[in-house]
Amino acid sequence: MFGYQSQNKTLLVKPTHSGSSLDRLDTGWKPPAETTLKLNVDAHLLGYGRWGLGFVHQRSVGRPVVVATRTVETSNDLCMAEVLGIQVALEWIESSGWSNVVIESDAKVTVDSINKQRLHRGYLGNVGIKCLEKLKQLHRISIVWVRREGNWAAHATTKWAEFEPNHTWFCNLPTPVFSHIQKRYEPNYFLLKF
Repeated sequence: MFGYQSQNKTLLVKPTHSGSSLDRLDTGWKPPAETTLKLNVDAHLLGYGRWGLGFVHQRSVGRPVVVATRTVETSNDLCMAEVLGIQVALEWIESSGWSNVVIESDAKVTVDSINKQRLHRGYLGNVGIKCLEKLKQLHRISIVWVRREGNWAAHATTKWAEFEPNHTWFCNLPTPVFSHIQKRYEPNYFLLKF
């Protein structure tokens, strides 16, 4: 179990896989090109209609720029939560002034629907259309599908949204997220500079 202390309370999160499985899954993350930033996005159902969104924004050397959690209220539809995660990511990119960013999501249906512009009618389609409009406005932003193995740090972050919703870290990451990122690099390498 991972322990985390917050406001004199210890919150415990059970990992969903054994250590050997996590090691195997983490090998799927690939760094972006040297001049590119990567933003991994994922969604996880926290309770009826309440979703945790996780974002891990990294440089080509794998050093995190930002890790964040967000929560949204919507239906129990995973595709809806995933497209909302992509919409929040695009808004974040725009407000930060970032360009040359690859957004990675393990929601293949959602990524394909946006990239192929095959969006359903209704609320899901409307959010997808907003994503397409943002993509046209922003400079050198792409959305790509990645296997869960390559999105594992963002997935761990989604679960942490239950304990620290709507929080952004620039360093001192929550232990479950930190452990997924740290496995790939020398200890404390990415904490040196941001």
